[in-house]
Amino acid sequence: GRVRIVTPRLIAAAHRHGVEVHVWTVNDPVDAARWQMLGADSITTDRPAFIRESLLSPGLPRALRLWLPLDGDLRDASGRGRGGEPRGGSAQKMRFVEAVFGKGLDLGESGAAIALRCRLAERGTISLWYRPAPWYDHQTIVDSSAGENAWEMWIYRTGQLRFRIHPEGRGVSHSFHPTGDACEWHHIAVTWEKIGAAAAKLQLFANGHLADSTGEGSDRWLDPPEELFLGGGHPRNTPGRGIWDDVAVFDRPLRPAEIRFVMTAGAGALGARPQTGPR
Repeated sequence: GRVRIVTPRLIAAAHRHGVEVHVWTVNDPVDAARWQMLGADSITTDRPAFIRESLLSPGLPRALRLWLPLDGDLRDASGRGRGGEPRGGSAQKMRFVEAVFGKGLDLGESGAAIALRCRLAERGTISLWYRPAPWYDHQTIVDSSAGENAWEMWIYRTGQLRFRIHPEGRGVSHSFHPTGDACEWHHIAVTWEKIGAAAAKLQLFANGHLADSTGEGSDRWLDPPEELFLGGGHPRNTPGRGIWDDVAVFDRPLRPAEIRFVMTAGAGALGARPQTGPR
């Protein structure tokens, strides 16, 4: 990982001594967001309009309600005091392996699911890195306690990724390459938002790009679940056999620029805990 000389603590110390911190010339949106999170007083750029659109909302770190770095354990590093625990299968067969940021969780042939003690809000985002096993039906990435076929994400043997909150809802989808994208790392994020009593909006981002968006009527809304699962959940769903990394849950929909920042820099860059950069 890169050696970090400038840290939030260093900038805070400079501010305590009346010293301002200004940076230039920053033309990369992720670098600009990093400096924003570090607390720089100004950012000079050749692309002001583009960089301004790429900056993060000030309250983004507070919106992080669960973060699993999965660097050797299932602890929640967001500071909210939750975490994950194995359910079913053979937990002894789970492994922590090299991933995008440090280690990741390889469920392999364990058949286990990871229960996350995190009740989702009516507005939110799930962000994670996932390396699927060779395509098969149905590779469960995220499941929930909301009911069978509700609040779940999976991949078909064709490489099609889907997420839905209601068994009969339209949901959102993205088609990975049927051969080239198998066994490769992909960043996946879904956002949802209940809009009054009339409808809900879902968005799916694949590798930092908006892949699909849809509206659901009030008859296709189910309240968010009490528990979220990685890799399984309901007995009739086929467990996921991939590798998960940097799993984060937010209590509001993230903007596209924020999703790209979390994808590139990791949820740890929001200040929950220092984290090395992607390999």
